[in-house]
Amino acid sequence: MHTISLILHTFAAAVLVGPQLLMFYAVTPATWLIEHDEKLKRDVLRVVTHRFAQLSMIAFAVLVLTGVYQYTMLAPEEIRGWIFSTKMLGVIAMVGMTYWHVAKYGRAIARLSDDVIAGRGDEGELESLRLKSFTFSIALMVVSIATFALGVALSTGGFV
Repeated sequence: MHTISLILHTFAAAVLVGPQLLMFYAVTPATWLIEHDEKLKRDVLRVVTHRFAQLSMIAFAVLVLTGVYQYTMLAPEEIRGWIFSTKMLGVIAMVGMTYWHVAKYGRAIARLSDDVIAGRGDEGELESLRLKSFTFSIALMVVSIATFALGVALSTGGFV
């Protein structure tokens, strides 16, 4: 059971971080090619972000379940060192930043996109907001990768 838990935890971490990289590196820039059809861009992004959110929530649930199991069943007392604490702060930061990203940027972009489609919105303002969202995504991705790296460091046992 221990090995299965470790495999699931590692896989879920990869599933959580990997799509973030894909969204940042490929999907978002690909939507920049849709220049003159805001509705198409909005529909594409809606499908991608909805599926990304589903995948992320499942991965996060698996991470929490396997993480609690590993902490209670496998982790030695020394695991409460700085790496574990920093990793947990990273997890909290990821959750908070994800919530902030959706609440601040996602909803505002959706509203402004609807306005642009209806002919009431400013396309320049929408693109500016999308750029801010993209920039914030960089910070979120850095925190996610650092948290993933701390998890790997914990698994070696030599850094506690």
